Amino acid sequence: MVYTHRMVKEPSQKHILRIAKKHFLAAGFAGARMQAIADDAEVNKALLHYYFKNKERLFKKVFDEEAEKMIASAEKIAGQNIPILEKIRLLIENDIEHLIKNPDMPMFMMRELARDPELIEKFDPDKRGEKIMVSVAKEILSAQTKKIIRKELSFQDIFINMGALAMFPVLTKGMCMSSSKMTEKKYAAWLIERKKTVPEFIIRAIKT
Repeated sequence: MVYTHRMVKEPSQKHILRIAKKHFLAAGFAGARMQAIADDAEVNKALLHYYFKNKERLFKKVFDEEAEKMIASAEKIAGQNIPILEKIRLLIENDIEHLIKNPDMPMFMMRELARDPELIEKFDPDKRGEKIMVSVAKEILSAQTKKIIRKELSFQDIFINMGALAMFPVLTKGMCMSSSKMTEKKYAAWLIERKKTVPEFIIRAIKT
C-alpha cells in the first residue's frame, strides 16, 4: 500500500494581516477579537499569537503598513523639485487615491483617535508626516512672498481644506449618494473625477 502526504500550505502573515485589517476597520481596536481574526484567517489562535504576540502588536503591524504607504508616497511628492501649486495638486490626488482604496480608513481613524489621541505619533514615531507638512508649509510661505499664493491665507487653513475636501465625500458616502441619486458605480466614478476637480478648486482658491 502506498501512502501519499499532502502538504498543507500555512497561511502567510500577509494573509493574516489582510484579514486583521478588515476586523479592525469594522470593529475598532476594542471591538476586534483575536479569536475571530484567527477563525476568519483559518489559522489557529496560537499561531496568531506566535506571529504577533498580542492584539496591540497585531494592530500596530496592520496600520504601520498603511501609514508607511501613505507617508512614503507623500514624501516622494514633497521631495520633488516642482512648483508648489503642482505639488499641492499631486498631494491632493495622492490623498484621494488612498481614500478610494481605503474608504473605511477616515471613520476608523476618527474613532481610534478618540480612543487614543497619541495614535498618530505611535504610527509615525519619526514624525515623517510632520516633516512633510513643515516642508510644504515653507514652500507655501515662500510662494506667498513671491505673490504666487494669496498672502492672507494661512498654510494651516490650506492643509485643512485639502484634507477636508478629500475626506468628506468618503465619510458621508450614504448622504452623498442619496442626495445626488447616485448608484455605487456613479459614486465610484465621481470619486475618481474628484482627483481632478478638487485640486483645481483648491488651486483656484489659493493662487493670486
